[in-house]
Amino acid sequence: MDLPGASARFVASMSYCDDLVVVHARSGTGNRGYRTEETSIDRAIVVLAIAAWQVAIENLVLTGLDLAVAASSHIPGANMNALKGTVDNAVKRFSTANSTNSRTLLLNVGFDPSSTWSSFTMPGPTSGRSASDQLDDWLKLRHAIAHGNSPLPGVQALQHVRQQTAGGGPVPVDPRLRLVDAKSCMKFVRRLTKVTADAFADHLGISRVAWTRS
Repeated sequence: MDLPGASARFVASMSYCDDLVVVHARSGTGNRGYRTEETSIDRAIVVLAIAAWQVAIENLVLTGLDLAVAASSHIPGANMNALKGTVDNAVKRFSTANSTNSRTLLLNVGFDPSSTWSSFTMPGPTSGRSASDQLDDWLKLRHAIAHGNSPLPGVQALQHVRQQTAGGGPVPVDPRLRLVDAKSCMKFVRRLTKVTADAFADHLGISRVAWTRS
């Protein structure tokens, strides 16, 4: 795996989210209001966006591994095989791409994203919240969606929750997930993937690549 290949796979994965946004727009009646049917599309967007994040982290790690293998011809084969086995197994076990697990996976190839994530900024209503907190919010939502009828958690990533709690109100039970939230998830994933990948490229001493469709 290399960085351009990792980027291409991420862009392709996120394109499915873009397609669903278009489908959402075409399914509307033009009238304002909450429509139950489109909620399924919004949920699918979140699931696919988080899947794209997971794939991006996996491919960054595989890129780091391949570069290490290529640069380490002087290391005994047994040692390199052990490294490859450790990293390959870690990637295969990577199923919940929250902040802790994503960082742990990246550490397998010597990269710690903590400083990059601590300086991460996201303009908009969730500005001021750490990258880790925002990522973990979306993972909690993805987990609930993946379990079918599970109530959605009252996380600050959702507009409905922010609106209900802005004046000191209680956190809503099973809050709504709207298109605005799905788009926020896409924007967040794209931005966090880019800053993480750029820092990873700098760490490896290789050229940065674009993480959006040209």
